Amino acid sequence: PVRLALVGVAVSACGSTWVQLLITKSSAGTSTVLLWLNGSLWGRTWDQVLQLAPLIVIFIPMVRLLSRVMDILALGESVSKGLGVSLEKMRLILLLLTVLLASGSVAAVGMIGFVGLVSPHIARKLVSGGHRAYVPAAALTGSVMLLLSDTIGRVVLPPIEFPAGLITSTIGAPY
Repeated sequence: PVRLALVGVAVSACGSTWVQLLITKSSAGTSTVLLWLNGSLWGRTWDQVLQLAPLIVIFIPMVRLLSRVMDILALGESVSKGLGVSLEKMRLILLLLTVLLASGSVAAVGMIGFVGLVSPHIARKLVSGGHRAYVPAAALTGSVMLLLSDTIGRVVLPPIEFPAGLITSTIGAPY
């Protein structure tokens, strides 16, 4: 976990450097770039949903098929190895699926913070059982969080519209 956190910090620092470089060299308006960086559903249409459809159709069933493996991995390394699970291979596959699904979402609506961090914890409290129930509950919880944040951002101080990413960060950071 510590190594994963350190790698996450390093990748985040490198990524933010590239984002800053792209902002300075971009021909797009600064407000458009900042809107994407804060994450927003503003201006999104069914075209973005259709662009995500292949990722959803291909990778969500794969995650569902691996739910039993995730249950075994949750038992610990020694038990997983004893049950014949290839730890490195499964971790790599699950990490790749996670990155592909998350990157598709970010490409569509921007960087919306804390949804991926908070919604699994809320879902864990809502459902019991294994990952077969937990993963869809986490996805549904994240979706509801995003829609509520977008709604709050639209109605708090009309006609000003706050990006959903700012609302989720405001709620998620204290959590």
